[in-house]
Amino acid sequence: MRRALGIGAWLLTVAAGLGVFLVLPHLVSDFHSRDLARAGVFFIAIVGLNLLTGYTGQISLGHGALMAIGGYTTAALIVCGSPGSTSRSRPSGSRSRFRRC
Repeated sequence: MRRALGIGAWLLTVAAGLGVFLVLPHLVSDFHSRDLARAGVFFIAIVGLNLLTGYTGQISLGHGALMAIGGYTTAALIVCGSPGSTSRSRPSGSRSRFRRC
């Protein structure tokens, strides 16, 4: 009985957190929404590393590599535009000899 109450309280806490997560972007500005998204990405990476190194004792270089690949892809999509976009406009002052769009 006591274990069922603990699981019920945990599920209620998760449901409340998920509810806040779904409602909060509609209550804040775009700037703060972007900051919350960035905090969420870091939270996922931190929890993944904590799970891997804390519970299993393994050292992971893969998390850093995947975060770097994601950052590089995001920067490339911001500079060159996404594959489905119709315009290929460049930000002002973005001339680079290494860029191929």
